[in-house]
Amino acid sequence: MMKHAKQHYVPGFLLSRWEVDKKVWRYSKPHESILIEPSSVRSCAWDMHLYSVGDTQNKDTYIESEFLSPLDNDASLALEQIENDGLPSIQDSRFALAWQRFLFAQLYRSPRMVALSRARGRHILERNLDFPDAEELASLGMTPQQHIEFAKTIPNHSYDDLGVQIMPQLIKSPRAHSLLKNSTWVVMNFDDEVLIGDHPLIYKVVDSNAYIMGLPIGPNKYFFSYKGDLFKQILSQDKDVLLHGLNLGAVQSSRRMIVARSRKHDQLILNNFEPRDPVHGLLKQEQ
Repeated sequence: MMKHAKQHYVPGFLLSRWEVDKKVWRYSKPHESILIEPSSVRSCAWDMHLYSVGDTQNKDTYIESEFLSPLDNDASLALEQIENDGLPSIQDSRFALAWQRFLFAQLYRSPRMVALSRARGRHILERNLDFPDAEELASLGMTPQQHIEFAKTIPNHSYDDLGVQIMPQLIKSPRAHSLLKNSTWVVMNFDDEVLIGDHPLIYKVVDSNAYIMGLPIGPNKYFFSYKGDLFKQILSQDKDVLLHGLNLGAVQSSRRMIVARSRKHDQLILNNFEPRDPVHGLLKQEQ
């Protein structure tokens, strides 16, 4: 197997925090009923060549190998610093930017978002090739017929790769990171067990003065970055009530699988887990 071909959309270092004896409880629904099984982290939340570009015979895994894998490594070190030395230590350290980028990466790296990015990239490229700007063609010294011939030389995979290729730039967006930099960071500990799904990031924006981002970082912990009294009040409510809402949201937003440390929340998951295929779901929305 090509190195980096197996690509995790929920990082292994994060899921490993739910391990007991090197196993987690994985809930999935490959057929009619929900399958509950002990599983290794390596077998959870991955696709082959999810972020790879190029044709089927010559896949390039640079987004995984040169961007996401190093980012996950730095984020794991940042999380260790958060737990060992507290939040103020990371906010003033070289790991702050890595942690911010890691959080935003969770917005873009899920199978559904990758499929959406590929579809949008294809649409943009096809539209620009089908309806070229006359002034732009003239500035390039290209006639409409030359443009048509040029379009024929573009490999088919390039249409699908465009949206994925801009992922690193989106994750590194200075504007996005300014939101985190100017927000309040907090780690909340819970008595009950935290669930983590395959869309683990909570991201709600009202406006530039009211937003929240949250990520489960352990079987009893959440990280939050927020701004505004609305979200401050939400986080100040009874912890048991808050965690129930967080766990319910994790289950309902998951499209393929949920990971737990134990089977304590079987009933919550069985009653609320409705997996959806990210590609077919996307196609229905796009039509």
